[in-house]
Amino acid sequence: MFTGVLPLLSKESAIVGYIGCFLSLGSVVYLREILPFREPFTNNIAIVANYVILSVFIAASMIETETLSEIYVSDFGLGCFLVAVNILLLLMILYGGLLRYFEKIRNVKEKTKNRIHIEWGVTLSKTKFDRTLSALTKRIPTSHLVVYYYTSLSEAEAIVQHNGVPA
Repeated sequence: MFTGVLPLLSKESAIVGYIGCFLSLGSVVYLREILPFREPFTNNIAIVANYVILSVFIAASMIETETLSEIYVSDFGLGCFLVAVNILLLLMILYGGLLRYFEKIRNVKEKTKNRIHIEWGVTLSKTKFDRTLSALTKRIPTSHLVVYYYTSLSEAEAIVQHNGVPA
């Protein structure tokens, strides 16, 4: 909407800049109040992105109305500011994506840690079961159950695939 419809609203660039400021400010207020996305970080990125759009429209309005010279800011300085703001937004997006990626990896590790697994009992030491049971009693709450189920290798693989011991 900001790049497709907005330029068609007026022939004067300053008016388009003011309308853009108003609409982007309205978008910021809407996003802050409604929070339309499920992920909180996505809402934050949308809000910051709309602030970036607002800053671009304010800069465009300042250029069109020639107020940059009144506040002693050059076109180059304003351009550097806008580039820095966009780079910061990009870095924020990359950082959020990286955090979500590491969270997914951690969740997968947590799920696989608690999954049923096969342990070949022939090569274990004589004290393996005692050590395992004593370690499990410290970690597992009383509402859970630990089962040692002796079976053939093919049936054990089927149990792991279906994630459950037959009743």
